[in-house]
Amino acid sequence: MAEPSGRVTIAVAGPAWTARAGSGDVLAGICGALLAAGIPAWRAGVLGASIQAITARRNPGPYTPDELSAGCRP
Repeated sequence: MAEPSGRVTIAVAGPAWTARAGSGDVLAGICGALLAAGIPAWRAGVLGASIQAITARRNPGPYTPDELSAGCRP
């Protein structure tokens, strides 16, 4: 995310297998919860993507988005 001031914030990169149908819905849910908690929109987007990526890294998949959002552990 780039701000008009020039500041750039980058989300944690996740594994490619998370790019599947439904993953955007899970990401939107995470970001919505962060927004409801009062986190600014730009930060909620970066944090939401990072949370999804970190969860995927900790749970080597592939898993469906609903399995991953449930916090699966092999």
